[in-house]
This record gives sequence, structure tokens and C-alpha cells, in this order.
Amino acid sequence: VGSGPQEPACSILGPSSVIESTTHTFRAEFNVPVTSISWSITGYGHILGSSTDEYVQVQADQSNSFTLEVTFTATTGTFTCSRTIDVEELSCSISGPSIVDANTISTFGLTMNVTGAMIQWSVGGSGTIIGPANTTQVQVQAGAGAQFTLTATIVYTGGGTGECSKSVEVDDQAFSCLISGPSTVTTGSSGNIYSVTTEVAATSLQWSISGNGTIVGATTTNQVSVTAGATGSFMLSVAYSGPGSSGTCSMNVSVLATPQMTCSVSGPGSLVQGT
Repeated sequence: VGSGPQEPACSILGPSSVIESTTHTFRAEFNVPVTSISWSITGYGHILGSSTDEYVQVQADQSNSFTLEVTFTATTGTFTCSRTIDVEELSCSISGPSIVDANTISTFGLTMNVTGAMIQWSVGGSGTIIGPANTTQVQVQAGAGAQFTLTATIVYTGGGTGECSKSVEVDDQAFSCLISGPSTVTTGSSGNIYSVTTEVAATSLQWSISGNGTIVGATTTNQVSVTAGATGSFMLSVAYSGPGSSGTCSMNVSVLATPQMTCSVSGPGSLVQGT
């Protein structure tokens, strides 16, 4: 004796929890042929694009949950299935020092509970980002003001953004060390002199350079000579140690193209012999 017709059923495939403002794809799977599909949603999310295909895109709203329902038509009638998805808050934090000295460079890092997102760092107040601003780590050079605020904007795949910020106090009354010298040089220029002042009498100094420049001569005295390379920039750093103290400071130097020299000669275009 044969069995009766299979009871139509469906299941909704996709993540069981998502982060607020993120976009995700869900798919309906059926155990019988279907002639029509219609998605609907209730709660803290909304459908993006078509709602009549096997796949549907949903953007989560604020943290809580949403319920996806798919209504489908088979040969024996119309049926539904549903699934509830949890929506979590973005969780992120910025690691790094909370107090820095003026004119020093510090490294900060971002951790978050979302993957596949783009990152864009920005800084407000007395600070300047040095180097790339779109990775999970960033370097900031403190200025001479009271504080700066470092913000990581997180751009989710498919749209939506989140933010994470950290306020950092700048101690402008103290410094570990300070490099003085030209902040802009031209390509191929030599004899660019940089010197260092430290908070204690340094007993040991070690200069280093990265980027488009080369140190010429000694690297263990209180000043160095740098020859610039191609256009771009170089980072000059010096590590020092002294009685009860040690530290490192850096300076970013821009390398600009050498201006082209031009000249012109004035006078008559032709001469008469003997004049």
C-alpha cells in the first residue's frame, strides 16, 4: 500500500543571530515543488529588494529580534513557515594608552564582534593619524593640546555603520623626547639635520629611519644627517635611555619633488657684424 502525498513544509536557512544595522541573506528550502513565494517580516528588521524569490535580503535594525515568515503555494494549498532571528548590539573596544605625552606616537587597536566590515579611523582634537587609517591598528601622534578622541567607523557589508571611540589625555607638560628639524624636504636633498631633546640626560641613543630617506653617518649621537629619497615621506625615530627613564619618539617628514630650475636670456635676436 503506497503512502499518501507528502505534507508541504519549508525551513528558513541563514544566521541565527546578527548585529544591528548589518545586512544578511536568508533562503527558503521546500520539500515539495512550489508555484509562488512571499516573504514578510515583523520586529526589528526590514526586507531589502525582492520578497518573492527563494532568497531574501534583510537588514537588521536596533538590537532585539525579528521574525521572518515565508508564505508559499504548492499543489495542495498555501502554507507558511517562520523563524525568529536575534539582533545583537555592536560590541567594540579600542585598546591603547589613555594618557600620552605630547609629540609622541602611540598605537591603538580595534576589537569588535563583527567580521567582514571595513574600518575607517578618524581623530579629533590634539592628534594626527600617522600611516594607514583603514586597518584594525592605527598610529596617532599626539599634539600639544589637552586631549584627542579617536573614532573607528565600522562599515558593514551591504550597508549600515557603527562607531567606537576612545578619549586620550595628552600631557603637554611632559615629554619623553622631541625631534627637531625640517618637516618637509625635497627629493635627493642631503644634509638635512635632525636633533633630539630628551626629558633626562640620555646615556644611549639609537636613530632609525623608514620610508624614503637614508641616515648618513653616525646613528648614536644627539643629531643625525638624512638624505631624502623619492617623493613621499620618511619616518625618523630615536630610542633613548637614561637614569630611570627610557622612551622613543618619532617624526614624520614629507618628501616633495625638487622644483625645476628655469632660465631665459634677453637681448636682440640678431647682430650686425662689427656692432
